[in-house]
Amino acid sequence: MSKMLDFFSRKFDAEKQALICEEKGKTDSKYKYAGMTAAEIMEQWSSKAAESMKYGRLLDTYAGLSFRDTSLTESLEVWKLDNNFDYDDRLKNNCTGFDEFVGDMTAYGYEYVGRELTVYLRTENGNVVTGRLDCLFRNPNNGRFLIVDWKTTDDIKLSSLGNQKFFGPGFEIDDCDMSKYTTQLHVYKEALCSTYNLAKPEDVAVVIVNLRKSEEANGRHYLLYKENYQFKSQRLHDFVDFAIKKRSLINQDK
Repeated sequence: MSKMLDFFSRKFDAEKQALICEEKGKTDSKYKYAGMTAAEIMEQWSSKAAESMKYGRLLDTYAGLSFRDTSLTESLEVWKLDNNFDYDDRLKNNCTGFDEFVGDMTAYGYEYVGRELTVYLRTENGNVVTGRLDCLFRNPNNGRFLIVDWKTTDDIKLSSLGNQKFFGPGFEIDDCDMSKYTTQLHVYKEALCSTYNLAKPEDVAVVIVNLRKSEEANGRHYLLYKENYQFKSQRLHDFVDFAIKKRSLINQDK
């Protein structure tokens, strides 16, 4: 699924952008990269990305232990000890946000269905894309589903730089983090509806949950982000067909 998104988005030129940041830092003393060289900026980005991946993996394990995933043999208390839970504020905030969100969804009537679930979508043209959704909830009272994507970073871009748009069928959609996340979640939603026939689109909600402590979160340790654009079934199929065709053309040129 993540590889499919690469065919819609412009590749981030880290070196070019770091040089731009370096130049701005020479004239703006309040800029967050003031006084830093391009190499130092790129190193900071690399370090931050590695740290985000680390906390993402930790959250995955915490979620599995919390939902009593039988593939995990250690206890939650041992895991906390081994990962310095009581001394790592970021980890503690992420896990607290997770617990708060699950508790809130339970209060709304949702029940946990599963995590790290692999789903696939087949288009009318026979092309197939697979992906793995973070977590799925269902409300037995009304049959509605909730697809959740966990995030453990503050660096979620809600709009594009320079008004850049996706390639192909997404030519009207901002090329940014939230649009990529939205596309991912919409593919999962379409899979539940058209591949597995579990529900109608109006009965499947999607949400990005950013697990962080924020003044915007009304005292909670998580923030909710909704889709960056409206769900359209045909557009999802067009996205997959476009990505498959583009991949084929690129491979032919090699």
